Amino acid sequence: MTEKTPMHRRDFLEKAAVVGGIAATLPAASWARLSGANEAIRLGVIGCGPRGQSLAKEFRLRGDERQLKVTRISDVWQPRLKGTTELLGLPLNAGTMEYREIIDDPEIDAVLIATPDHWHAKMSIDALEAGKAVLVETPLSHTIEQAIAIRDTVARTRGTFAVAAQRCSRDVYWQLRQAIAEQRIGRITWSQGSFTVNGRIPIFATPKAGAVSARVGSDSYLWWDRWLGTEWGLAERTPISEDRFFRYQKYYEYSNGLAGEVLFGVLAPMLLAISGARGEQPRRVVSGGGLYNYFDGRETADQLLTVLDFPREHSIVMAASGTSGHGLDTTFRGRHGFATITDDVARVQEDGGFYPEFRSSNKDRVDAGMSRDSRGRWIADPPAGEVGYDLEVGERPSVIDNFISVVRGEADPDCGIDLAFSSMIGTRMMAEGLRLNQVMLWDKDTETLTGV
Repeated sequence: MTEKTPMHRRDFLEKAAVVGGIAATLPAASWARLSGANEAIRLGVIGCGPRGQSLAKEFRLRGDERQLKVTRISDVWQPRLKGTTELLGLPLNAGTMEYREIIDDPEIDAVLIATPDHWHAKMSIDALEAGKAVLVETPLSHTIEQAIAIRDTVARTRGTFAVAAQRCSRDVYWQLRQAIAEQRIGRITWSQGSFTVNGRIPIFATPKAGAVSARVGSDSYLWWDRWLGTEWGLAERTPISEDRFFRYQKYYEYSNGLAGEVLFGVLAPMLLAISGARGEQPRRVVSGGGLYNYFDGRETADQLLTVLDFPREHSIVMAASGTSGHGLDTTFRGRHGFATITDDVARVQEDGGFYPEFRSSNKDRVDAGMSRDSRGRWIADPPAGEVGYDLEVGERPSVIDNFISVVRGEADPDCGIDLAFSSMIGTRMMAEGLRLNQVMLWDKDTETLTGV
């Protein structure tokens, strides 16, 4: 399998610009450059499923304090559209099934996109072209070609863009980034992280929220053709399906399964800690796992184990499982020591074999002695391997507060386009490696993905 992504980028961008016409607006710019800093930000929400509703409520709670108003919402399922307008206390005419009405509305400053993954890129590009600030739910996109298209659009429009990767807004990863940059544990060699869950209800099989109907005017009407996005090449046309609508994560056509739904959000903060705000693109990914427990017609796996190798000569081991609640500790291993994150605490510990280097690099943090015996050998006090300390971790604005500050021009995004792009490359490679049973190779210079 060889995919030369630049060949598809132009076609995707052309399709992304077609529905309803691009709004005649100023070049994409942050709200801060268009309005006074004391004016309220007007937010539109596109996608009102459980995640969209949750984030919309958080934005609404910040309303008075952060001068923000959720003014319009969009969803393709009538019951959800009606229910969310009531949940947010909006008038019924604030809801629309046509997301372009929100993007083309000159009164809207920013949009939250919380749709299924296969729509993330098109909606993000449409919004950026219309001059809106964009916060998109994880993952960045569905495919690599879509990720490239978003990245190029952000660069061309100079738009305001962020991904709602919540762990990237936890201070523990930023403090660990500083420690790694200062060589507190030596050069990073390999790290690990995971997301695991084991419930009575199988992962990606949550109960359906109601009936759906293809009949226009029905109380349960679902605009199925729009949800699929076949007109823009986002998915193949299929008969209306409650399972595909409510549980799209089970199908590769709309999702990358465990890789996209959970591991993107684990990988992004790990790359932030290791490589900084731009992240790092893997060169090789090997994936294992499969569909071992939930035989309910799903395509995506219920277990994924993967290794990502990076050009800077380090690896990340990742695991995702819907069949066990016991996962891997989030650990970063360096040549001289290691750091493990538990909740919001990062413990930095020496590797016994290199305790002199660790104690020298951390002499401002640890009270540990070193001396040499008559033969010139190091003597450790305390014994080698026993010295460590907890990083000082403080409060950091949530992903919602960070985005509001980004829109106002007061902060950089915790997960901006560069970090999100690097994370999406790894995410897609994990998913495709398992789906195709191949080792995935990425050429950063030509932006070519190859399976062998």
